[in-house]
Amino acid sequence: MPEDREFETILFGRPGEVEDLRRTYFRRIMLWAYPLGFLAVVAALALDLARHGRVVSPVDAGLLPVLAAGFLVGFVLLLGDGRRTLWVGQGLYFLFALYLVAAFAYQHFFYYPRTGYFSEVVHWSPIAYLGAFLLFPLRRAWRVGLLLWGLEAAVSLAYLAIRRAPLANLFLQYHAAGLATLGLGFLIALSSRWYSTVRNEATLDFLTRLPNRRYTQFTLDRMVREAQASGGPFAVVLLDLDDFKRVNDTYGHRTGDEVLRSLAGALRRMLREEDWSGRWGGEEFLILLPGTGAQEARAIAERLCRGVREQRPVAQPVTASLGVAVFRPGDTAEALVARADRALYRAKARGKGRVEG
Repeated sequence: MPEDREFETILFGRPGEVEDLRRTYFRRIMLWAYPLGFLAVVAALALDLARHGRVVSPVDAGLLPVLAAGFLVGFVLLLGDGRRTLWVGQGLYFLFALYLVAAFAYQHFFYYPRTGYFSEVVHWSPIAYLGAFLLFPLRRAWRVGLLLWGLEAAVSLAYLAIRRAPLANLFLQYHAAGLATLGLGFLIALSSRWYSTVRNEATLDFLTRLPNRRYTQFTLDRMVREAQASGGPFAVVLLDLDDFKRVNDTYGHRTGDEVLRSLAGALRRMLREEDWSGRWGGEEFLILLPGTGAQEARAIAERLCRGVREQRPVAQPVTASLGVAVFRPGDTAEALVARADRALYRAKARGKGRVEG
């Protein structure tokens, strides 16, 4: 939805990042869940064969092998390419939903009239209602879950209209509980979304969508403690845009904001996954480099320096000065940043657009 994209852009700095997070975590879960789903389906077929010598339900005989194959193929696809995660999951969801509706109809029109009770397959519908909120954006998940609920309710209504059996209260309770489950899933997903909003507003800089100073300070303190405990290498880089006031005076503050956003995007692209960058204040950014010694930290800072110069967000060249400091035994966070700050001022004094450390 367009408004969802706008929301994600405001919250995370670029559209689609919520989708990336959903894909990442869902893939981790499904790499465990798909093999379990495959084994559960095979076990259900095996139990039916052991008990009756055949698969009694034609729905199970026709769709459970397809569902088992879907779980197996889905697992293989996720191993190969994480970008397939959502569409694989959504495809399997619709296959599972098809099985549920078909099995639900079979229970009503064939199994219950013969046995006088419904089998355990009806217990899986709430899982499908809640699962929609893991696989689809919030509004679409509500519609998909409501569609599934509506199809099952229509089966029950059709059965009552044809058979006129005294099951109205049973169906009323069952489908009311299903609708409540669907509503609960929506509320949980909505609450989670707004919790993420509040959390990010408390920890991210509104303009650049990088971590703000408070969150960066918290992370710096944690990494310093880890370096103190392990004795491993750790480095920080303090980056400051040169003559940024002149950019604001020449092009206006809106353009100055675009320059800062452009720099934030460059930091995201150029740093390693384990690195950290946050807005330290104004046009100053702090980069944390865990597991990084002096030589590698200097090389990263030089790459950042070149990257800023190549951005060219405005007509005039924009450069940055960078100060590098490497953790020493006994260092505090304040001492480490103070050394980086002194190195930054040396870079400014020696001509700007350079790295010192």
